[in-house]
Amino acid sequence: MLRAVLARPGLLQSELADELKIARATATRGLDGLEAKGLVVRSKSTADKRESLITPTAEAVAIKDALNAASGAVTQRLQGVFGAEVFAGFVEQAKAIAARLASHPE
Repeated sequence: MLRAVLARPGLLQSELADELKIARATATRGLDGLEAKGLVVRSKSTADKRESLITPTAEAVAIKDALNAASGAVTQRLQGVFGAEVFAGFVEQAKAIAARLASHPE
């Protein structure tokens, strides 16, 4: 979630939930934790007072490279455990599942 906010500062909370393919309530809980740790700030949108703009704090920006490196290390570890081909297949399946779910909301 923090990586998404760092990639797109000023993202609306609803856009973040949509991008991560999670419920808005789940996004709210995740953002509550990030805000408590001083990594994000929520401010009311001027366009829609019901929406919050999410921006990373200086502390979050300071750990961006380390966060991306940790994510890359996890990817490498999973590729090492499962093999690059199996891992790539899993990623493609996960994307296909997400796309299918998005096209059939219920």
